[in-house]
Amino acid sequence: MLGKSLTLIAVAGGCLASFAFEKVALVDSLDEAQKWDVETPEGTLKVLDDALRPHSTRVLWRDKGACLMRYPCAEEPYPECEFPIDKRRVPPKIGAFWALRLDNCGFDVFNLVFSECERRGLKQGIHTTWEENHWCNAFMGIWNMRHPQFCCRTKGGLSWSGHASLAFPEVMEHKLRMVDERLALKPQAIFLDMYRDGGWTPRLEYVPPVCDRWRERYECEPPDDSRDDRWLGLVSEYVTAYVKEFSRRCRAAGVEFVIGLPYLARNGRGVWEHYALDWRKLAAEGVFDGIWVMSFPIDERRPFESTAEFYAYMMAQKGKAAKVYFPLDEYNYRKEGLATYAKYAGCTKAEAAKRLLGISRKAGGAGVVYECVDCHLYGKEVCDALAD
Repeated sequence: MLGKSLTLIAVAGGCLASFAFEKVALVDSLDEAQKWDVETPEGTLKVLDDALRPHSTRVLWRDKGACLMRYPCAEEPYPECEFPIDKRRVPPKIGAFWALRLDNCGFDVFNLVFSECERRGLKQGIHTTWEENHWCNAFMGIWNMRHPQFCCRTKGGLSWSGHASLAFPEVMEHKLRMVDERLALKPQAIFLDMYRDGGWTPRLEYVPPVCDRWRERYECEPPDDSRDDRWLGLVSEYVTAYVKEFSRRCRAAGVEFVIGLPYLARNGRGVWEHYALDWRKLAAEGVFDGIWVMSFPIDERRPFESTAEFYAYMMAQKGKAAKVYFPLDEYNYRKEGLATYAKYAGCTKAEAAKRLLGISRKAGGAGVVYECVDCHLYGKEVCDALAD
């Protein structure tokens, strides 16, 4: 009996150990609509099944994309110019993609996904993005479009329709109400993806509140160069306020707050110039529960060695109790995915995946993140290499 108990303890301990290092799948069910009917529970579960192929231990489900919300959203309703509802009438070259209504598809998508994750022993959470719109390609947020007085502007006064500046208190309140909507979906974690920014940068923050504050503080006109450290510092004041309040609300609800940081560099300029966010200062203050390294420079002559060196650097910057996650991307649009490593190192993508997994573990990372796990994106050989 004692031997059996020890065996059970050993098995349980092994399960816990396997979950200590996470393999996180980012999932946007909208992207799966070409293969499965994601407006049904059955189709949604097929998407979840596919997301687990690379041996994922946590699933972060997207809550929006191109301003199409994946849940009933009071703050960001469906676009006022609607698409055909009957997917059979959509031109074949377009497919079902632009006709979907995931905010009122007849079942609670997040409840289904989160319940199924719990049943399967998986961790779960929400993958949300810095901006509601998606590169202004097809949709712009209805709330933003209904409030043009809050739109971002360039130095020359050009309005950036669809983007609203956090410098306006009304916009901050709107964004935080959306945080509360996400928390009401009962995630274990919320991942704030800074890379998906809809094209926003501090160069679009020449709005009256910021310009007036500049004139009051510096007694001159705002600078032409939005990379001026004084300008970035000014924009950073409300960006930082938003991120801190986002974190505070998550923690008050017992939800992990994880941030994804692209454009990382050892000199600290990348994230600062793109987002006016002093992430290292916030990490030192313990604002983040986790940090996902989204993009960083790779030395093509020493791809794996330079990666290990940068991971060590990030672990030294992680701040108070923040966990660090590292990328393991099949997508290669930033030229930092498996295909790039395979090209630089002269190996297969499966070999690159296995090596990156080992580098992430050796660095002391909390896990790796797959971005995104679209339909059969990660091939069988790569998935097999990720089984460890």
